[in-house]
Amino acid sequence: MNIGLSAAVLALNWLVFIWAVETQRVVEVSLGYFINPLVNVTLGMVLLGEKQNRWQWLAIAIAIIAMIVQAIGMGAVPIISLTLAISFGFYGYLRKTVSVGSAPGLFIETLLMLPFAIIFLLYVFMTTGAGPHGDPKLLAYLVLTGPATAGALLIFAFAARRMRLTTLGMFQYIAPSMHFIIAIWVFNEPLNNIQLFSFVLIWISIGVYTFDSAGLTRKKEGKING
Repeated sequence: MNIGLSAAVLALNWLVFIWAVETQRVVEVSLGYFINPLVNVTLGMVLLGEKQNRWQWLAIAIAIIAMIVQAIGMGAVPIISLTLAISFGFYGYLRKTVSVGSAPGLFIETLLMLPFAIIFLLYVFMTTGAGPHGDPKLLAYLVLTGPATAGALLIFAFAARRMRLTTLGMFQYIAPSMHFIIAIWVFNEPLNNIQLFSFVLIWISIGVYTFDSAGLTRKKEGKING
């Protein structure tokens, strides 16, 4: 049952991500994946009983304020950001709790998605005739996204089963940082001052949590060595 749910939330995450990139909303994608680790923290606390101290609570509170600021800057609730963050957060939780290995689990998930993907492709070809044929370079890029995505997910699933969900979350800031840089300096997407302030709050939240986590790690190592 859990493997079916993980396939569903992963499919939702992929669909929203692709749609957001295609509609030039990469800044919102970046925000979503910046929020995702803090969603992992919350899920770990609520569903797995992982405890948080006052500094970790402060980090979560700052992230919530950042989302409110982002909503004000956009003039709407950041649905894309929240959907990406929550869906991938639940994917991490489900992969942590499911009793299936990393590679077999990913194989089953993609196998469950396959019929729906085939139906969608048939619909697209029958209605619009759209497709990468005629452009070998584009086709090659599309094919290469498969192993690139699969490799990243295999590593993620492997880590999810062996690390605390809260710890796993803190390793997930590289991708949104790259999304943010690409959105602003490559795609030239607009970013007003209020939205920028929300990102600053998220970065402060990340800093608080990371600094606290590093301190706890040093204390544990000191006790072991002592």
